[in-house]
Amino acid sequence: MDIHTFAKLIKNPPIDQLSLKLLQEYYDHYLYPNKYRFELENSNVMELVFDKENLCHLLGIETIVKRAIPESQHANYKGIKGYHNITNETITLEILKRIDKKMFNSGKDKFIFFFWLHKLVQAPNLLLEYQATSSTRIICDFMLYDTGIDVIAHLGLVKREEYYYPRSFFIERISLNNNGEKFITGQTQLKVATTTKIPRTT
Repeated sequence: MDIHTFAKLIKNPPIDQLSLKLLQEYYDHYLYPNKYRFELENSNVMELVFDKENLCHLLGIETIVKRAIPESQHANYKGIKGYHNITNETITLEILKRIDKKMFNSGKDKFIFFFWLHKLVQAPNLLLEYQATSSTRIICDFMLYDTGIDVIAHLGLVKREEYYYPRSFFIERISLNNNGEKFITGQTQLKVATTTKIPRTT
């Protein structure tokens, strides 16, 4: 599968059709080169950028390995060093699964639904002003979300200096016992009036 086929998916693919290198190339093509400007109906303006050092955290890579490896090795699986280790294939899906199969299986929704990320930021209708609750561990200032086939995708945003950055990408599956709205219910909704995708200059 190439990155353009991946980007056009509407349903999650089998994980054996994916690789971390593919997810990285998709991220570098569809997200990293752009800045997203959200103008809200309340007249506030937000600008979102995706940096290379955000990738590993969005994919939950450190979370998969951190219980199974010494703390001194955690830096290899996060930030810009983790990004480069995906590039040179020091980190692969197979390696992550071998390090901690249980945590890999617990976190693999981030991989198989990662194609949703550019769709979340290109045309959002609503933005949540997010307040953490006692039943969740998500830390962010705002959240974008979208509903698909039996799932809701979420992207948490945090502000650093003049820009917002992606902090958390995660999936809630919808079932008879779960409406998937755990992170949505009770949050303040802000209407997005316009979204503009702008090429990055730096």
